[in-house]
Amino acid sequence: MNIIKIFLIISNGFVALLATLIFFFRYKIGFWDWLMINTCTPSVIAFIYGVLASNKMVIGFSSVLMFFYAILGLFILSWQGKRILPQIGHLLMIIAASYILLEIIKDGYSISFMIGIILGIGIIIPLSAYQVRYLRVHPELIEKLKDPKFKRIILGGPLI
Repeated sequence: MNIIKIFLIISNGFVALLATLIFFFRYKIGFWDWLMINTCTPSVIAFIYGVLASNKMVIGFSSVLMFFYAILGLFILSWQGKRILPQIGHLLMIIAASYILLEIIKDGYSISFMIGIILGIGIIIPLSAYQVRYLRVHPELIEKLKDPKFKRIILGGPLI
């Protein structure tokens, strides 16, 4: 395994672990609430597993999730104060998924990779709709983040 992969695994894993600790211990939320508000971390965990196990299906699946949630996070979270670390995490997710995908393209696609991509796309659509619905029913989770931009986007209201 090359140094770039090792760096991307460690950096993404560190940010995912830190985010998990913050959600569980600082915000004191349960597992399902965490999963609904921080889908980035499970995406990163799946990605790390896929890379370490050289499982192209898991890499394809998790790459879809990482790209979606990382790019979405760049736009729905603010870029001020305590939100800088999550935004760095989102950038690391995009870099990691891009690097691995470029390696797969260079080596040639495989059926299992394409199945993973299709599964990722098939899951991301209903999952993201369910998440927004869940968060709208549980606005107290959004309040804990104290991010007015995220709150306006999820709960509605003016974006300015």
